[in-house]
Amino acid sequence: MQINLEEFTTVTAAIHAAAVYPERWPEALSAVAHLVDSSEADPSEGRGWQNILASLDRLGVKAFIVNGNGAVHQLNRCAQDFLAGDESVSVANSRLRFSDPTLNATLEGALRRATRAPRRSSLFPLRSAKNEVNEVNVSPLDPADDGVSPGSLALALVVIARPRPDGDRIARRVRRLYGLTEAEARVVAALTLGETVEQISVAHGVRVSTVRAQVRSIFEKTGVHRQTDLVRLALSGTPLFTRADR
Repeated sequence: MQINLEEFTTVTAAIHAAAVYPERWPEALSAVAHLVDSSEADPSEGRGWQNILASLDRLGVKAFIVNGNGAVHQLNRCAQDFLAGDESVSVANSRLRFSDPTLNATLEGALRRATRAPRRSSLFPLRSAKNEVNEVNVSPLDPADDGVSPGSLALALVVIARPRPDGDRIARRVRRLYGLTEAEARVVAALTLGETVEQISVAHGVRVSTVRAQVRSIFEKTGVHRQTDLVRLALSGTPLFTRADR
């Protein structure tokens, strides 16, 4: 695989930025996909992904290369160690699977979005068997190519990483995206970081009923109806709907 130093440095820098700011994973993976697509290596031979997987290994990020059906083509050392030590994720019949059935449905939808035009990334939370919250990012890896044979399945890169949530950053992001008040944005950030409504009321010096009213207002403004969807939205930084859907 022929990669010049400037290209590899650019991609590595993008990956490092994404490790600090999870919402930048789509940008990083787009850079990765561009690098692979512009190389002369044949990805089917397995050589095209080695530098990418090695870079993610150095960052402690679990990475799987899978097709649209979830079949695992390759995985890095961090992913292998994670599979060996955590029952929340497994590879069964060569397919990437979660112990939570609802997450399997979420993964299937994410893989469809990543491998079918128009290809796009997805992000959703995963609670490990050790009760640690991870983020799962599913992003397109193969660019759309009219030359792909009808029987071929496009590939996606599934990345599992520990989020580094920052309450202030989450609050700023959701306030900008959804027009929340400052108080509502703080509530979203607190819920995302695992606080309960009761804990938020004490921390903010308001009644529990006030926090519940803020949560109802947040649901209306963001278009979600469950706290889990709200947390997913806050982590991904992207709407779960388009403006036309409202």
